[in-house]
Amino acid sequence: MTRLQTLLLLGACVGSSAFASRVPRTSVVKPLRPAGAKKTIAMVGVPVDVLANADVGQTLVGAKGMALKIAMGLRGGQVDFATTVAPALGATIANAMFLSGLPAVNKARKDSSLGDLNPLPFPIAFGNCLGWLIYGILLKNPFVVAANFPGLLLASYYVMTGMKLGSTEQKAGVEKTFLAIMTIHTAAALYGGFVCADVGAAVGLYGLVNNAILLAYYGAPLSAMGQVLKTKSAASIYAPTVTINFLNGAFWSLYALAISDTYLLVPNAIGAVLATSQLFLCVIFRGGAKTA
Repeated sequence: MTRLQTLLLLGACVGSSAFASRVPRTSVVKPLRPAGAKKTIAMVGVPVDVLANADVGQTLVGAKGMALKIAMGLRGGQVDFATTVAPALGATIANAMFLSGLPAVNKARKDSSLGDLNPLPFPIAFGNCLGWLIYGILLKNPFVVAANFPGLLLASYYVMTGMKLGSTEQKAGVEKTFLAIMTIHTAAALYGGFVCADVGAAVGLYGLVNNAILLAYYGAPLSAMGQVLKTKSAASIYAPTVTINFLNGAFWSLYALAISDTYLLVPNAIGAVLATSQLFLCVIFRGGAKTA
Protein backbone atom coordinates (compact mmCIF):
# COMPACT_ATOMS: atom_id res chain seq x y z
CA MET A 1 0.00 0.00 0.00
CA THR A 2 1.41 3.35 -1.02
CA ARG A 3 1.66 6.37 1.25
CA LEU A 4 -1.18 8.03 -0.68
CA GLN A 5 -3.41 4.97 -0.22
CA THR A 6 -2.63 4.90 3.48
CA LEU A 7 -3.53 8.58 3.84
CA LEU A 8 -6.77 8.08 1.90
CA LEU A 9 -7.71 5.12 4.10
CA LEU A 10 -6.94 7.09 7.24
CA GLY A 11 -9.05 9.94 5.91
CA ALA A 12 -11.93 7.55 5.28
CA CYS A 13 -11.76 6.31 8.88
CA VAL A 14 -11.74 9.81 10.35
CA GLY A 15 -14.39 10.99 7.93
CA SER A 16 -16.69 8.09 8.74
CA SER A 17 -16.58 8.92 12.43
CA ALA A 18 -17.21 12.58 11.73
CA PHE A 19 -20.11 11.62 9.46
CA ALA A 20 -21.65 9.41 12.15
CA SER A 21 -21.41 12.13 14.77
CA ARG A 22 -23.44 14.47 12.55
CA VAL A 23 -26.12 12.16 11.17
CA PRO A 24 -29.11 11.65 13.46
CA ARG A 25 -30.21 8.09 14.11
CA THR A 26 -33.10 7.23 11.83
CA SER A 27 -36.22 6.88 13.91
CA VAL A 28 -39.85 7.41 13.08
CA VAL A 29 -40.70 10.99 13.98
CA LYS A 30 -44.38 11.68 14.32
CA PRO A 31 -45.11 15.38 14.01
CA LEU A 32 -47.84 16.81 16.20
CA ARG A 33 -48.86 19.17 13.40
CA PRO A 34 -49.50 18.72 9.65
CA ALA A 35 -46.44 18.20 7.48
CA GLY A 36 -46.84 21.59 5.81
CA ALA A 37 -47.21 23.50 9.05
CA LYS A 38 -44.26 25.43 10.40
CA LYS A 39 -43.36 26.67 13.78
CA THR A 40 -40.69 29.33 13.85
CA ILE A 41 -38.74 29.64 17.06
CA ALA A 42 -35.62 31.50 17.99
CA MET A 43 -32.66 29.55 19.34
CA VAL A 44 -29.33 31.24 19.86
CA GLY A 45 -30.71 34.11 17.79
CA VAL A 46 -31.41 31.98 14.67
CA PRO A 47 -34.99 31.33 13.42
CA VAL A 48 -35.37 27.63 12.60
CA ASP A 49 -38.32 25.62 11.22
CA VAL A 50 -38.99 22.61 13.42
CA LEU A 51 -41.42 19.79 13.90
CA ALA A 52 -42.47 19.20 17.50
CA ASN A 53 -42.26 15.65 18.80
CA ALA A 54 -43.27 14.56 22.29
CA ASP A 55 -40.69 11.77 22.54
CA VAL A 56 -37.50 13.13 21.06
CA GLY A 57 -38.04 16.85 21.47
CA GLN A 58 -37.68 19.24 18.59
CA THR A 59 -35.96 17.85 15.47
CA LEU A 60 -34.14 20.54 13.56
CA VAL A 61 -34.27 20.31 9.77
CA GLY A 62 -32.11 21.68 6.99
CA ALA A 63 -28.44 22.53 6.98
CA LYS A 64 -28.83 25.36 9.49
CA GLY A 65 -30.85 23.14 11.76
CA MET A 66 -28.20 20.43 11.71
CA ALA A 67 -25.42 22.90 12.48
CA LEU A 68 -27.47 24.38 15.30
CA LYS A 69 -28.19 20.95 16.74
CA ILE A 70 -24.48 20.11 16.83
CA ALA A 71 -23.69 23.46 18.42
CA MET A 72 -26.37 22.92 21.06
CA GLY A 73 -24.91 19.49 21.84
CA LEU A 74 -21.47 20.98 22.42
CA ARG A 75 -23.10 23.47 24.78
CA GLY A 76 -24.96 20.77 26.71
CA GLY A 77 -28.18 21.04 24.70
CA GLN A 78 -30.19 18.46 22.79
CA VAL A 79 -27.38 16.16 21.60
CA ASP A 80 -27.21 13.47 24.28
CA PHE A 81 -23.84 12.05 25.31
CA ALA A 82 -25.02 8.43 25.45
CA THR A 83 -26.73 8.43 22.05
CA THR A 84 -24.42 10.73 20.08
CA VAL A 85 -21.03 11.42 21.66
CA ALA A 86 -20.41 7.93 23.07
CA PRO A 87 -21.01 6.05 19.77
CA ALA A 88 -19.02 8.67 17.84
CA LEU A 89 -16.10 8.08 20.21
CA GLY A 90 -16.65 4.34 19.94
CA ALA A 91 -16.54 4.50 16.14
CA THR A 92 -13.34 6.57 16.28
CA ILE A 93 -11.66 4.12 18.67
CA ALA A 94 -12.82 1.13 16.59
CA ASN A 95 -11.28 2.64 13.46
CA ALA A 96 -8.06 3.39 15.35
CA MET A 97 -7.94 -0.22 16.55
CA PHE A 98 -8.33 -1.54 13.00
CA LEU A 99 -5.65 0.86 11.77
CA SER A 100 -3.23 -0.21 14.51
CA GLY A 101 -2.35 -3.37 12.59
CA LEU A 102 -1.58 -1.54 9.34
CA PRO A 103 2.11 -0.71 10.08
CA ALA A 104 2.92 -4.36 10.89
CA VAL A 105 1.12 -5.59 7.77
CA ASN A 106 2.87 -3.03 5.56
CA LYS A 107 6.22 -4.02 7.07
CA ALA A 108 5.47 -7.67 6.34
CA ARG A 109 4.70 -6.78 2.73
CA LYS A 110 7.91 -4.77 2.48
CA ASP A 111 9.96 -7.64 3.93
CA SER A 112 8.02 -10.25 1.91
CA SER A 113 7.59 -12.22 5.14
CA LEU A 114 4.99 -12.33 7.91
CA GLY A 115 7.67 -12.90 10.54
CA ASP A 116 5.94 -13.16 13.93
CA LEU A 117 2.66 -11.76 12.55
CA ASN A 118 -0.23 -14.17 13.11
CA PRO A 119 -2.66 -14.00 10.14
CA LEU A 120 -5.39 -16.17 11.68
CA PRO A 121 -7.30 -13.27 13.32
CA PHE A 122 -7.56 -11.47 9.94
CA PRO A 123 -10.49 -13.49 8.51
CA ILE A 124 -12.24 -13.32 11.89
CA ALA A 125 -11.92 -9.52 11.81
CA PHE A 126 -13.30 -9.55 8.26
CA GLY A 127 -16.32 -11.61 9.28
CA ASN A 128 -16.89 -9.47 12.37
CA CYS A 129 -16.85 -6.19 10.41
CA LEU A 130 -19.02 -7.61 7.61
CA GLY A 131 -21.65 -8.81 10.08
CA TRP A 132 -21.85 -5.54 12.02
CA LEU A 133 -21.86 -3.55 8.78
CA ILE A 134 -24.92 -5.48 7.59
CA TYR A 135 -26.49 -5.06 11.06
CA GLY A 136 -25.93 -1.30 10.92
CA ILE A 137 -27.33 -1.05 7.39
CA LEU A 138 -30.46 -2.98 8.35
CA LEU A 139 -31.00 -0.62 11.28
CA LYS A 140 -29.86 2.40 9.23
CA ASN A 141 -27.57 3.19 12.14
CA PRO A 142 -24.73 5.47 10.94
CA PHE A 143 -22.59 4.90 14.03
CA VAL A 144 -22.42 1.11 13.60
CA VAL A 145 -21.79 1.52 9.86
CA ALA A 146 -19.03 4.09 10.42
CA ALA A 147 -17.33 1.84 12.97
CA ASN A 148 -17.12 -1.13 10.61
CA PHE A 149 -16.83 -0.24 6.93
CA PRO A 150 -13.19 0.99 7.23
CA GLY A 151 -12.43 -2.15 9.24
CA LEU A 152 -13.90 -4.32 6.49
CA LEU A 153 -11.59 -2.73 3.92
CA LEU A 154 -8.56 -3.07 6.20
CA ALA A 155 -9.42 -6.67 7.11
CA SER A 156 -9.66 -7.50 3.39
CA TYR A 157 -6.18 -6.08 2.90
CA TYR A 158 -4.88 -8.03 5.90
CA VAL A 159 -6.41 -11.31 4.66
CA MET A 160 -4.84 -10.85 1.21
CA THR A 161 -1.50 -10.19 2.89
CA GLY A 162 -1.77 -13.37 4.95
CA MET A 163 -2.61 -15.42 1.87
CA LYS A 164 0.27 -13.89 -0.07
CA LEU A 165 3.04 -14.14 2.52
CA GLY A 166 1.98 -16.90 4.91
CA SER A 167 3.52 -20.32 5.15
CA THR A 168 1.64 -23.31 3.76
CA GLU A 169 0.26 -24.02 7.23
CA GLN A 170 -0.73 -20.40 7.80
CA LYS A 171 -2.44 -20.13 4.42
CA ALA A 172 -4.42 -23.28 5.13
CA GLY A 173 -5.55 -21.85 8.47
CA VAL A 174 -6.60 -18.54 6.91
CA GLU A 175 -8.47 -20.35 4.11
CA LYS A 176 -10.38 -22.62 6.49
CA THR A 177 -11.29 -19.76 8.82
CA PHE A 178 -12.34 -17.48 5.97
CA LEU A 179 -14.49 -20.21 4.37
CA ALA A 180 -16.13 -20.95 7.73
CA ILE A 181 -16.91 -17.26 8.27
CA MET A 182 -18.32 -16.83 4.77
CA THR A 183 -20.40 -20.00 5.11
CA ILE A 184 -22.00 -18.52 8.22
CA HIS A 185 -22.67 -15.20 6.49
CA THR A 186 -24.04 -16.84 3.34
CA ALA A 187 -26.41 -19.01 5.39
CA ALA A 188 -27.52 -15.97 7.38
CA ALA A 189 -28.12 -13.95 4.21
CA LEU A 190 -30.20 -16.74 2.64
CA TYR A 191 -32.20 -17.28 5.81
CA GLY A 192 -32.72 -13.54 6.30
CA GLY A 193 -33.77 -13.00 2.70
CA PHE A 194 -36.14 -15.95 2.27
CA VAL A 195 -37.29 -16.94 5.75
CA CYS A 196 -37.31 -13.87 7.99
CA ALA A 197 -40.72 -12.22 7.94
CA ASP A 198 -39.46 -8.65 8.22
CA VAL A 199 -36.41 -6.46 8.77
CA GLY A 200 -36.74 -6.80 12.53
CA ALA A 201 -36.33 -10.57 12.29
CA ALA A 202 -33.28 -10.14 10.03
CA VAL A 203 -31.77 -7.70 12.53
CA GLY A 204 -32.21 -10.26 15.31
CA LEU A 205 -30.65 -12.96 13.14
CA TYR A 206 -27.55 -10.89 12.37
CA GLY A 207 -27.31 -9.80 15.99
CA LEU A 208 -26.99 -13.46 17.00
CA VAL A 209 -24.55 -14.21 14.17
CA ASN A 210 -22.32 -11.30 15.15
CA ASN A 211 -22.30 -12.30 18.80
CA ALA A 212 -21.33 -15.86 17.81
CA ILE A 213 -18.42 -14.63 15.66
CA LEU A 214 -17.21 -12.40 18.48
CA LEU A 215 -16.79 -15.45 20.70
CA ALA A 216 -13.74 -16.26 18.59
CA TYR A 217 -12.30 -12.86 19.46
CA TYR A 218 -12.60 -13.51 23.18
CA GLY A 219 -10.38 -16.58 22.98
CA ALA A 220 -7.25 -14.38 22.77
CA PRO A 221 -7.75 -12.32 25.96
CA LEU A 222 -8.92 -15.37 27.90
CA SER A 223 -5.81 -17.26 26.79
CA ALA A 224 -3.61 -14.31 27.76
CA MET A 225 -5.23 -14.12 31.20
CA GLY A 226 -4.67 -17.84 31.74
CA GLN A 227 -1.00 -17.42 30.84
CA VAL A 228 -0.64 -14.53 33.31
CA LEU A 229 -2.17 -16.55 36.13
CA LYS A 230 0.11 -19.49 35.28
CA THR A 231 3.37 -17.53 35.09
CA LYS A 232 2.49 -14.85 37.68
CA SER A 233 3.69 -12.27 35.15
CA ALA A 234 1.67 -9.67 33.24
CA ALA A 235 4.44 -9.04 30.71
CA SER A 236 2.28 -10.46 27.90
CA ILE A 237 -0.46 -7.85 28.50
CA TYR A 238 0.09 -4.43 26.95
CA ALA A 239 -1.84 -2.08 29.26
CA PRO A 240 -2.36 0.84 26.79
CA THR A 241 -4.00 -1.47 24.22
CA VAL A 242 -6.17 -3.09 26.88
CA THR A 243 -7.21 0.36 28.12
CA ILE A 244 -8.31 1.32 24.61
CA ASN A 245 -10.27 -1.93 24.39
CA PHE A 246 -11.96 -1.07 27.67
CA LEU A 247 -12.93 2.42 26.47
CA ASN A 248 -14.26 1.01 23.21
CA GLY A 249 -16.41 -1.52 25.04
CA ALA A 250 -17.56 1.04 27.59
CA PHE A 251 -18.67 3.62 25.01
CA TRP A 252 -20.56 1.09 22.93
CA SER A 253 -22.14 -0.45 26.04
CA LEU A 254 -23.37 2.97 27.15
CA TYR A 255 -24.82 3.58 23.70
CA ALA A 256 -26.44 0.14 23.58
CA LEU A 257 -28.10 0.73 26.95
CA ALA A 258 -29.36 4.12 25.79
CA ILE A 259 -31.02 2.69 22.68
CA SER A 260 -31.97 -0.66 24.31
CA ASP A 261 -29.96 -2.80 21.86
CA THR A 262 -29.17 -6.12 23.55
CA TYR A 263 -27.22 -7.49 20.58
CA LEU A 264 -24.88 -4.51 20.70
CA LEU A 265 -24.69 -4.49 24.50
CA VAL A 266 -23.72 -8.09 25.25
CA PRO A 267 -20.44 -8.39 23.28
CA ASN A 268 -19.24 -4.91 24.19
CA ALA A 269 -20.06 -5.34 27.87
CA ILE A 270 -18.18 -8.65 27.88
CA GLY A 271 -15.26 -6.99 26.12
CA ALA A 272 -15.19 -4.19 28.71
CA VAL A 273 -15.27 -6.73 31.57
CA LEU A 274 -12.43 -8.76 30.03
CA ALA A 275 -10.37 -5.61 29.55
CA THR A 276 -11.01 -4.61 33.17
CA SER A 277 -9.91 -8.07 34.32
CA GLN A 278 -6.71 -7.81 32.28
CA LEU A 279 -5.93 -4.37 33.75
CA PHE A 280 -6.55 -5.82 37.22
CA LEU A 281 -4.03 -8.59 36.48
CA CYS A 282 -1.55 -5.97 35.27
CA VAL A 283 -1.77 -4.26 38.66
CA ILE A 284 -1.39 -7.50 40.62
CA PHE A 285 1.43 -9.00 38.56
CA ARG A 286 3.10 -5.86 37.25
CA GLY A 287 6.39 -6.86 38.91
CA GLY A 288 6.52 -10.19 37.06
CA ALA A 289 7.05 -13.58 38.59
CA LYS A 290 8.44 -13.52 42.06
CA THR A 291 11.68 -15.36 42.70
CA ALA A 292 12.60 -17.10 45.91
